[in-house]
Amino acid sequence: HGNGGLLDSVYGQVIASLQNQDEGSKALAMKTLAWLVKAKRALILNELRVAVLIEEGRYELDELDSPHWTTLLDVCSGLVMISEKNNTVHLFHFTIQVSMSFLLP
Repeated sequence: HGNGGLLDSVYGQVIASLQNQDEGSKALAMKTLAWLVKAKRALILNELRVAVLIEEGRYELDELDSPHWTTLLDVCSGLVMISEKNNTVHLFHFTIQVSMSFLLP
């Protein structure tokens, strides 16, 4: 597995720093990462902006509530990026997906 332990340690530290943010930022970061890690395909920015609004028991989504793209990038501490070519949101590196799948609920 080579550097698996090192990567898990690094990403574990990143998750810890994400969790040290205020509650709203932390929740948004974890939702964003969870959507990106578990998605079966690349998500377009506007899809992700709406997806992070979904909550159990919430039956209406107001697009005005969706976070600005810079907010999504900021709360995720450099773990995500937006492709200028097709406006899709990606994890910064493929190893994030593997490590985060074990660290996210």
